[in-house]
Amino acid sequence: MTAHFRPKLDLLESREVPAAFSAQLTDGSIISGLFTTPSGADPAQLTGQFNLTDLTVTKNVGGNGGTNFVVQSGTTPTATYANGALVSVNATLQNATNGGDVMILSQNAVQEGTVTASALAYDGAVTMQTFTLPDGTAGAVSYGLPYGQIDPTQADQTLTPTAFNLNIAGQNFAYPSVLFTTPPTLRFQYGDLQGVTFTVNTPGTPYLSVGIANGIASIQIAPNQFIAAPAPSTNASVHIDFSTLKIPATGGPWDLTIRVITGDPNNPINVTVTVQAGATPTQVRNAFNIALFDNGITAYTEGDTGLIIQGIKAQGNTPAKQLTEIKTFEFNNVGGAPKLITRTKTPGGSLPAYSPQT
Repeated sequence: MTAHFRPKLDLLESREVPAAFSAQLTDGSIISGLFTTPSGADPAQLTGQFNLTDLTVTKNVGGNGGTNFVVQSGTTPTATYANGALVSVNATLQNATNGGDVMILSQNAVQEGTVTASALAYDGAVTMQTFTLPDGTAGAVSYGLPYGQIDPTQADQTLTPTAFNLNIAGQNFAYPSVLFTTPPTLRFQYGDLQGVTFTVNTPGTPYLSVGIANGIASIQIAPNQFIAAPAPSTNASVHIDFSTLKIPATGGPWDLTIRVITGDPNNPINVTVTVQAGATPTQVRNAFNIALFDNGITAYTEGDTGLIIQGIKAQGNTPAKQLTEIKTFEFNNVGGAPKLITRTKTPGGSLPAYSPQT
């Protein structure tokens, strides 16, 4: 499959970012939600409301695992942003098992029958790792990568994230804070992200503290009593930088292609952008970001010239497809292929390949 895209290169950049929210209800139960930020949630916009296509909500149920709530037929969930920040989610949901229990998310409130919550905690930053406790409570961790410091020649490198937040049980715990007993650090091996390490005290939740190390979340539920849960990466991704491009001031145009492979090598998605003379690396990056989105690929921007490419997000009953490889073609006329900054793993622990064929 090949798609040609000839964008106006001065368009606002679009983003797709895994976002999270949670709330603690009046009966002590906890809901947790995840979705992908829709294209258009741009910092340049004052405010905007966008339809969601992959909203998932789970409610914890004792020690029996969580209950999934799905979007009620005939309704459309939305997310509202102000200055690019997530401020509310509105949705009508129903119990995926019995279909009878209805949950309403309205602005910053939750209602399920007589059970309510007066506030939801939102984290619209990039959700990088998640974990689910035996009772169905989910935690989401977002952090920013220090791109300028990542060294692909180092066998083992530890760096501080540019931003960090834990979202759980209706609370956000952002670093820096005195609540952190182990400050968050990121571990890289030859430039590839291995995961995060941190521990934070969590007042206002049913837990004393939450930490992650070596891909395992450790939750303290009582003095000297802990439970553990896997905390895998949410999605495989390839992070590339377009700053190496040097678009000639004359000549062209040039067709540049990024091939995305998501588990089925026989059905790659070729996304081609036509670039005019004098285009900047940022404009080319933005054009690919929009074109990838238009072809169903989850992608979002980082800094002036960075682009993070994932796989295909879930759509209705169609499951998500994890990224396995990125290839580039025809970049030899514009300074060579974008350089690889880092990669993140699939939930199963596999790294996607990056094959820059100029």
